[in-house]
Amino acid sequence: MAAWEFGAGRMPHLGARLFCVPLVTIGLVRSPRSVLAAFLAGRRSQSLHEAADVEQLLDAPLSAARAKLATCRNSSGGWRNYGRFALLVLESSVVLVLPLGVVGAAIAMLV
Repeated sequence: MAAWEFGAGRMPHLGARLFCVPLVTIGLVRSPRSVLAAFLAGRRSQSLHEAADVEQLLDAPLSAARAKLATCRNSSGGWRNYGRFALLVLESSVVLVLPLGVVGAAIAMLV
């Protein structure tokens, strides 16, 4: 789910991004193909973060809301999408490992 969200667009809130981005690396450990497929599907979609009028979407029939959100805005540039995925994995790995490194350094300083 996190890979799809990042594929569909930027998260406007930094806290939500920092919470979700490590999930990409964790997901890659379990199911790398599914995570990549979710990201690529997100690149062909639009998340509610970028929706102009969420209330209007919630009031619309499901088929109309799906049609509105399933725009192909990012479908061009296959290699560009793989590059974006690689950057997301790098960011995810750094956010996942950085706190462990800080804690490890603090413990090493105490010992």
